[in-house]
Amino acid sequence: LMSGDLDLHHRLEAAAARLVGTEAALLFGSGFLANVGVIPALCGRHDLILADRLVHASILDGAALSRARLARFAHNDPGALEELLRREGSRARRALVVVESLYSMEGDRAPLADFAALRERYGFRLLVDEAHAVGV
Repeated sequence: LMSGDLDLHHRLEAAAARLVGTEAALLFGSGFLANVGVIPALCGRHDLILADRLVHASILDGAALSRARLARFAHNDPGALEELLRREGSRARRALVVVESLYSMEGDRAPLADFAALRERYGFRLLVDEAHAVGV
């Protein structure tokens, strides 16, 4: 939690970025720290967070810390998400949809292509928690 910033951390982040094929990566000491750090950085009081009903509790903690309005949709249901977007989306400055790519308790995967198609249509930000999927 208080390790500082060493060259070793930068090398590990560069290796993680190469692993997933991205320009850069930012590593946190735990998934909990990632969710309570990233979500409040992306959202604030006038925003809306739409989360899958089965996301990890740390995602809900991050949503609470952001002070954004939180709405939940039925697990892995793009239709339920779209209905929420239509009903709630216009009342927010911006929207963030949060899903997990692989749900560890259920063992199922999110329909990411469907969520990405909705993102193209509605313009929300999409955060995919990869905590249980990297390397799978």
